[in-house]
Amino acid sequence: MSKRRDLKLVKLVDLDNKTQRPVYKLMSGSEYHAEELKLRQNKKLDKPNNALKGEKLLMLNAHISKHDLEVHIKKILKWTSKRYEVRVIVSGDANNTEKCESVYKFLEDNLNKETRFLQKRMKGGDLKFQIIPPKVEDVGSKTL
Repeated sequence: MSKRRDLKLVKLVDLDNKTQRPVYKLMSGSEYHAEELKLRQNKKLDKPNNALKGEKLLMLNAHISKHDLEVHIKKILKWTSKRYEVRVIVSGDANNTEKCESVYKFLEDNLNKETRFLQKRMKGGDLKFQIIPPKVEDVGSKTL
């Protein structure tokens, strides 16, 4: 019957409460398309907008020049604006950690307003930390 009328048979509910059977409906192509768009919109609204998309890994040397560090800062800002977490590893000498600390301090001074720094730790000669985007606050949920 659906092929004669050029309709599609679409499953609406897996099991109906009353009859314990699946519920189907005949829909035209345009109705089916409109229903799909509505489902996509609902799925998009349900997804939290402050969730991180993924992570990027940035490996730096403690002897990096200032200009190269500024280039990496722009790259980090681009990634955090796209909601990525950036894991940074500054590799240096285990005996001389001041260079790693100066690289961390430079990054923190330049990125502190736009990002958040997490879990700074030294392991061997490497300084590891994460940079994440700032928290997105919901304007609608605040009350006066």
